[in-house]
Amino acid sequence: MDNQFHSGKGPGGSEQGPPACRSYSPFGKCHRALSRLCDGKADVYELYEAMGAQTPKARSKCWHALGALLTDRLAWKSGPEYGITSEGYAALQRLSAGERLTFEIEVAPVPSVRVFGRAA
Repeated sequence: MDNQFHSGKGPGGSEQGPPACRSYSPFGKCHRALSRLCDGKADVYELYEAMGAQTPKARSKCWHALGALLTDRLAWKSGPEYGITSEGYAALQRLSAGERLTFEIEVAPVPSVRVFGRAA
């Protein structure tokens, strides 16, 4: 999957972006995580600290944000360590310049399951 980021303008010039997309805001959690990773490898607790997660609920949100960074190939994970990719460094530069980034997400259709006949 080749994730390309764009400035957030979707079809027709709307600010909403494509229907299935993930956005990164300047000075948001992911921006702070990428900034920390730019300084070198980090474990999840160092990234929680960089993202300002002090409560279990905030850590859960940061965990999902880290998953988004991995999915969009802006960061990598090897064992307990996370690092920044070259795409992540480019995204960090754009976020630091105040630009909001949007990544298109490939969404697979969910099949509906029908059961015919009686249950066993």
